[in-house]
Amino acid sequence: MNNYHANLDKNRQKQLERQKLNPALYAAHTAKRRAALLQRTPKWLTDQDFADIKKFYALAHELSQAYGFLWHVDHIIPLQGKTVSGLHVVDNLQIIPANVNIAKNNKFEAA
Repeated sequence: MNNYHANLDKNRQKQLERQKLNPALYAAHTAKRRAALLQRTPKWLTDQDFADIKKFYALAHELSQAYGFLWHVDHIIPLQGKTVSGLHVVDNLQIIPANVNIAKNNKFEAA
């Protein structure tokens, strides 16, 4: 377990304090992330596709509760990668431990 996860509650508290001190910075970051997600969500997705995407997020939450550590929904090909950008579609999603996703950052490693 890395230091970040060992001090998760303390780190979350620090993040909330930083957000309170810099609301404009965090609002800009959130808006950028939301815009990227919208840009990378194809118009051709069906209601079933959106339901399937929601299932990924629900399962990640369930895994976090069951195992006692965070799981993230990861875009296999990042939405904002430097060399390649993926889509927000079911085939580009995977559920992985949060520490693996954080370490991965916006990198894409081809098989």
